[in-house]
Amino acid sequence: MKSATALLFLGWLIVSPAWSQDRPAPAIDGYVAGAASTGTSPASDVQRCAEIAGAGPQYSALGRACEYALSGKNLPNYICSETADRSMNSKPLDVVTAEVAFIRGNGDHYSNLTIDGRPVDTLCCHAGWNLGALFGTELNTIFLPGTQTEFKFKRIAKSHAGPEAIYDFEFKAENNRTWSIDRLIRSEDNRTWISHHFYAGFSGSIAVAEESGELQRMEATSTSPDPGMQLISYTISVEYQETSIPDLGSALIPSLATLKACLTGGTCFENREVFHDCREFASKARVLPGFQSVP
Repeated sequence: MKSATALLFLGWLIVSPAWSQDRPAPAIDGYVAGAASTGTSPASDVQRCAEIAGAGPQYSALGRACEYALSGKNLPNYICSETADRSMNSKPLDVVTAEVAFIRGNGDHYSNLTIDGRPVDTLCCHAGWNLGALFGTELNTIFLPGTQTEFKFKRIAKSHAGPEAIYDFEFKAENNRTWSIDRLIRSEDNRTWISHHFYAGFSGSIAVAEESGELQRMEATSTSPDPGMQLISYTISVEYQETSIPDLGSALIPSLATLKACLTGGTCFENREVFHDCREFASKARVLPGFQSVP
């Protein structure tokens, strides 16, 4: 059996929504995807956003961002294409493309994967860090009532789009049950892969347009990397942009995400993921077979 270091070097650390431990994750076009079960009701979500907005006049914009994240209006009816440039220690590895959708209550899901233009059923056994959780799951987790995220207003910053309200946030690992970091290792007989996952705590910042409450960007760093997985740092950033969707109008969606994960021994993986060509989520798109859209 290969050492843990070698397995990690192959990129077998996965950030994905959580999946119930008493049943296996479903295969989507050969890609094993997780599903985040929020366990909350719309009423509790609304109450959570009201609590955030009620923390003071400086938090009203953050309350509106919370409503966007938890209302189900962020990505319920459309999918986007994703192009990811993957690197290791700043050296290009490959380009991954996929179709991605965020389904509230089930997290991020991928299909139609390619690596350097070649269709693949899975990212298994390919060097590089996989795609995962940057299209909607991470934002949903931050605002969920059960995550008990602490927010702190920092300042009003100037930007080309107008004034932005900047907030710091932090949540503990024990309150995170929807955004996991996973590691896949081969079984002793070398025939199957076994998933090991943990739920990290995160801290970071959120930038929100002061007047409209529209999300501008989010940055997060793991505050509790798991030594057993040899992960010493994990940082992501996501930018949001108002985008025109054919037949659906415009919507605020992720446009660019970056990820950097470093392991003991000095190996670091970097992803630059661009979301584009968004369109209506419909059966004709042949995405997510076996899954239903949000009711």
